[in-house]
Amino acid sequence: TGLHAGTVYPILRRLDEEGLVRSSWEDAAKAQAEGRPPRRDYRMTPEGARAAERAVERYPALARLFVEGAGGEPAPA
Repeated sequence: TGLHAGTVYPILRRLDEEGLVRSSWEDAAKAQAEGRPPRRDYRMTPEGARAAERAVERYPALARLFVEGAGGEPAPA
């Protein structure tokens, strides 16, 4: 995203609290074997997917910017 961790992780925590994403820690043994701290994994919930769909419908121009910025094809208008 190009955003700092201090920006991203508070947002992810709030989305987790609201039930829009669920987080879990990866297996600590795997991380230790790779010589790094465990990573936290975030997955969108069904409610989060519905919220994302509503946001895309409400803000189509913004949605296109995200898709294009990620190197993808523009979303249909």
